[in-house]
Amino acid sequence: PRCIPVSVGSTFAAYTFSHACNRLINAFYARTGSPYRVNYMFAERPKNPVLDACWRLVPVPYLYALVLLPGVVLLLLLLYLPQIAGKKRKNWLAERPFCDTMVAPAFEGRGGRRAGMIQDISPKIFHNEYDPGAVPAAGDRFIFLIGGRLSVRIDRERGTAEIPRADEVSFAADEPVYLFSVDGTGYYTVLGAGEERIPAGYGLHGFRELFMTRLEPKSDVFALFTAFHLIEWYDGSRFCGRCGKPMLRDGRERAMTCSACGNRVYPRLNPAVIVGVRNGSRLLVTRYREGPSPNALIAGFTEIGETVEQTVRREVMEEVGLRVRNIRYYKSQPWGIAQDILMGFFCEVDGPDEIRRDDSELKYAAWVTPEELELQPADYSLTNEMMSLFKRGELPEI
Repeated sequence: PRCIPVSVGSTFAAYTFSHACNRLINAFYARTGSPYRVNYMFAERPKNPVLDACWRLVPVPYLYALVLLPGVVLLLLLLYLPQIAGKKRKNWLAERPFCDTMVAPAFEGRGGRRAGMIQDISPKIFHNEYDPGAVPAAGDRFIFLIGGRLSVRIDRERGTAEIPRADEVSFAADEPVYLFSVDGTGYYTVLGAGEERIPAGYGLHGFRELFMTRLEPKSDVFALFTAFHLIEWYDGSRFCGRCGKPMLRDGRERAMTCSACGNRVYPRLNPAVIVGVRNGSRLLVTRYREGPSPNALIAGFTEIGETVEQTVRREVMEEVGLRVRNIRYYKSQPWGIAQDILMGFFCEVDGPDEIRRDDSELKYAAWVTPEELELQPADYSLTNEMMSLFKRGELPEI
């Protein structure tokens, strides 16, 4: 509502300025004896007496403003009336003719708390800018990756995860490798470190322990996932894939450069899709063949030469033998434990809905209702958020 007087005042001010310029130009013509005159509506004084009176007595810009004012007010009311009434404004970017994108509604997790994926750490801010000159401060954190497990102290009674502080770790001046920061707290590692580097009171824990239980602060859990991605990349890039010579950390950007041939490599990101296939009021739920896996959705990596939409169709056909239509993008998620960037899609089954499961990948695949759907133990993943929306009946119509 505050925009209305501002807009109206700006309109009158603009036209007043234009009218003043109009008068100055006409005064110049009169002084030079020129017969020409400038007017917004007429090249010369109108013959009609009414228009002639308006032309002489009322500044023409104000006439324009009076004509435009009702339209401006109506437009502002259309834009802001829903907010005044406390309603959500329509999201025009979500319209299908413009963009096949679904808008994610907010939802709550167990116990009524605000839920979100592992990267949703607001109001904290994640900074991944490369800073080769960063030096650890006492309150910064060190993450060690040893044998596929991460250094962390887990208190299951309190549901917390704590990462070693820099003042608890011994290291030489040239050993720390800067990874990223969260709200000014830097996260570092020492490449090739052994268990002797881990401070007393901390242990090594695998991702299943972190994933199967929700731990706080979530920003530290996200830091562990992301650090795993980077440390794995550093460890796998020690030697050049072209000539086999040692690789060195680049001094300008996050890259590893070959000391012999100059080959440069960057952190790897694997594009993959998560697919929620709908069949009326039911959702296709799967479980991976290996390990005690919780409920999941169809998933797979994008192959060379295909779009992510083609990946959706191919993966659904390969894993359960179904055709799909109305593919709609939902959200994305960095998933550091597999070096992935996950892209979530919803779609509908197209044609027969008989499931033909690929037993080499899945041990379970079924159509389930919201009441039958069991969510994952922790709400870190894009998969779990997509299933949660279905269970709560908050999916947009396809």
